[in-house]
Amino acid sequence: MHNEQYSGYALSAAGITKKYGSVTVLHDMSFSLKQGEIHTLLGANGAGKSTLLKIIDGVITDYEGQLFINGEAVRLAGPADAQKKGIGMVHQELSVLPNITVAENIFLNRLPRTPLGTVNWKKLYQDAREILSSIELDIDPKLPLDRLTVADMQMVEIARILSMNVPILLLDEPTSALSEAEIRRLLVLMRKLKESGKSIVFITHKLDEILEVSDRVTVMRDGYLVDTITVEDRSAAGQRALVGMMIGDNIDDMSELFPPKGSDFGEVILRTQGLSREGFFSDISFYVREREVVVLTGLKGARRTEVVRCIFGADPHTSGEIEYRGKPLGKSSIQKSIANHIAMLTEDRKNEGLVLPMSVKQNISLSTIGDCTFLKDMIDGKKLGRKAGRFIESLSIKVPSANQPASALSGGNQQKVVLAKWLAAAPKVLILDEPTRGIDIGAKREIYRLIREMANSGTAVIVVSSEIPEVIGMADRVYVMNEGQMVGELQQNELGNDVIMHMMFKHDVSEELL
Repeated sequence: MHNEQYSGYALSAAGITKKYGSVTVLHDMSFSLKQGEIHTLLGANGAGKSTLLKIIDGVITDYEGQLFINGEAVRLAGPADAQKKGIGMVHQELSVLPNITVAENIFLNRLPRTPLGTVNWKKLYQDAREILSSIELDIDPKLPLDRLTVADMQMVEIARILSMNVPILLLDEPTSALSEAEIRRLLVLMRKLKESGKSIVFITHKLDEILEVSDRVTVMRDGYLVDTITVEDRSAAGQRALVGMMIGDNIDDMSELFPPKGSDFGEVILRTQGLSREGFFSDISFYVREREVVVLTGLKGARRTEVVRCIFGADPHTSGEIEYRGKPLGKSSIQKSIANHIAMLTEDRKNEGLVLPMSVKQNISLSTIGDCTFLKDMIDGKKLGRKAGRFIESLSIKVPSANQPASALSGGNQQKVVLAKWLAAAPKVLILDEPTRGIDIGAKREIYRLIREMANSGTAVIVVSSEIPEVIGMADRVYVMNEGQMVGELQQNELGNDVIMHMMFKHDVSEELL
């Protein structure tokens, strides 16, 4: 059925309502995407952005309301149906398959065939190389996907959607796992796709990305449409206006996101001396003190994650020392770290930070389950619930009940649950690997506050971050890494965008990336 009201749009959603039991996550939501525009959905975690995209992509089929593609009413039966109608989606959570090759992931269910019906491997690898080259991704298409980093897996998923050559692209936080250089390339690619006539729906929590590429922004809050605006003011004032619309608050200065920094630091709690892991990094020496927030930053391939995983005992180191309160830890292990009150929030929350089928309250209590037992082995459900309730409230975790499975939460809220799990353990050293990835501005402000409160209470905090504003806003000191080497150290009064970027690139910074 054709509807003239929506015929001028590539895509329209009219009066979309979605409920999970008694909880309504989308309330009479309407949205339109013009031909050849980049339209951003902006909102806090739990605003309903990803749910709306999953409806448009056919992942969710039980909803009220109507979708239109080029003015034609559609009811999509699933993602394959959406693809046939010209829609492709990059999901917030990776939907690639780790046990097959990069090329097979890119052309999943669309493998080229020979006249005999067998897979044409030569064409498959050639086609994969071409699409990878188009996004400047230097990866062997024959590699198994599980050999890649999370960031490269994200780029492979983007390559898969681009290979479909569909006119409508849905990008749900495609930059969340990418380095600064990769983000720049992706934003350039998005503009090129727009110029070629593609229509793009973009979800990101990074305001600079929104203002750089968006034609229009639709702001959502708690499942409701707040407003749709044309992006005209791309200044700092424009950022503040968007944040105010998103969280219903007025922020006069973006620096208000960050709490005051520390100054009265205590003794060194953790130090590395010449820490090395063959093939990954070498001669890494740094320290963190009580009440201090130290940030490790660098480009993709800097090996920051590999360093902190060795410190926590998740991976072995081949030489060097890790010292805790002046004493060598020897061979590290996760059990030894936990015994010494060292905790770590990992980069991969889905596979390493959570037990997805378990409830929110069970996940939050995993690190301190012994505190919620009686008669030695019996778990006290009420204690679990009270502990979870405190963190659900303090971190503003959007969940209808503490009994909700962690798998049902948005990516940002899953990240908060992992953070709550470790905050509950009251660690002496807290390692946070990209703690605000996929989290909205309002939630970031809460997490920054919690991190600083932990530091002020005596905890030594190590943060791995790729976002330079976050690095500058949070750090008491910064260590910059490049390709497995420590490039340098910066004190509070030395922090600035230019100096950090120059150190990241070892003073070889192109104008395109700056």
